[in-house]
Amino acid sequence: MATLPLTYKDRDSILREEAKSVDAAWLRSEAGQQLVEDMIETMYHERGVGLAAPQIGESIRLIIVDPGHGRAEVIANPELEILNEKEDVGEEGCLSIPGNWGRVPRAKKLRVTGLDRNGNDISFVVKGFHARVYQHEVDHLNGTLIVDRFLSDD
Repeated sequence: MATLPLTYKDRDSILREEAKSVDAAWLRSEAGQQLVEDMIETMYHERGVGLAAPQIGESIRLIIVDPGHGRAEVIANPELEILNEKEDVGEEGCLSIPGNWGRVPRAKKLRVTGLDRNGNDISFVVKGFHARVYQHEVDHLNGTLIVDRFLSDD
């Protein structure tokens, strides 16, 4: 495993691109599994709760999430379905925008679907902070950064 260098808002345009889908065969391949392991190591090394492939320079739809339970969740081609229209406003920061925090509205409850790290279909429900992390990471796959979602202080 290796720790990968992060991409940053001010110098890396990949953070503004829509990432490409991956297929199950690639995800199961040695290269796919190595990238997953390296992303997990990088996320924990940087003390993050999530990491999207564009944040390490790969424009693919792959995210790692661990909202604090000590087990990395790997999802490729994630799709989010809002299950509760109520939003929660919370403070967010980003590994790709160090030191920049702001208030961001997010859905409270979601269904997440995609592929697990072995290329199998997966679907589950997340809520609260867990849902917030998924929304933040999927934003990265769509070229959206938290600064685009910050609420003004007006």
